[in-house]
Amino acid sequence: MIIGTIVVVRPAAQSIPAGPGLIAGPPGMSAYETWLAAGNAGSVAVFLASLVGAKGDKGADGTNGTNGTNGANGTNGVQPWQTPPAAWASSTPYTATPPASVVTYNGACYVCSTSHTSGASFDGSKFTLIAAAGASTISSGSVVNSVRAQSSAVATTSVQTPLSDVAPTTSNTVLISGLSVTITPKATGNKLRVRAVLQGSLNVLGSIVGAVFQGAGTNAVAANLVTAGGNGYSAEVVVTYEVAAPSTAAVTFAVGAGSTGSGTLTVNGVGGSRYFGGVMFSSIEVTETLP
Repeated sequence: MIIGTIVVVRPAAQSIPAGPGLIAGPPGMSAYETWLAAGNAGSVAVFLASLVGAKGDKGADGTNGTNGTNGANGTNGVQPWQTPPAAWASSTPYTATPPASVVTYNGACYVCSTSHTSGASFDGSKFTLIAAAGASTISSGSVVNSVRAQSSAVATTSVQTPLSDVAPTTSNTVLISGLSVTITPKATGNKLRVRAVLQGSLNVLGSIVGAVFQGAGTNAVAANLVTAGGNGYSAEVVVTYEVAAPSTAAVTFAVGAGSTGSGTLTVNGVGGSRYFGGVMFSSIEVTETLP
């Protein structure tokens, strides 16, 4: 079914011949001529364009289609890097193909970019930096290492230490059992600070001598003395010493004790006996700090 108006356009009015028994009427106007007669102006093309109606309203949206089914999961790819990272080492094969070797060196993290066997030193041209070392938060004087020993054992000695301008020795002092420590410096040149505390008493008026010895040396590297008032009186001798670590090799410090008089020295007690239930301590501590 066709709904609308059919317009026939002809160039000009034409006479229709009269048929038999018919009387010919006057020529009628075409639709275009009628349009012109209505006061319009323009060509046939303008006339035809005027016959086009306004654009209709937008139709309603159609309903959404149903979702398609999910596709199958893909296979897992090759792991690009080895985990966890390992510390770089010499004479070790490293690979750049997945999973590539990942190493740590001087606090930074690297992935191998060229397969190789490492030499004696780290070759940065064969690795790519993936994580730089963090900034150091330690500064000069920061403690990087420490060791400590303490003892409450009672010890007695009558060894006399000459009161003279000569360093005490292992011959005129007695090394106190339990008051020896060994430290392994983190770096050459770091400061080693020694603090020894000696609790003691004399049975006669005199001075208690405390001394610190380093390594296999027989001469004290530091010493101090405190006068004790006689039997029943105790005193504390504090000896301090500081030295730059000559290397990263382990070094030992020990405490020696003696007296300047002819009496008997008691360490961690009085008159050869223990006092305070064994909580009177002598000690030695070595602290390593940055220079």
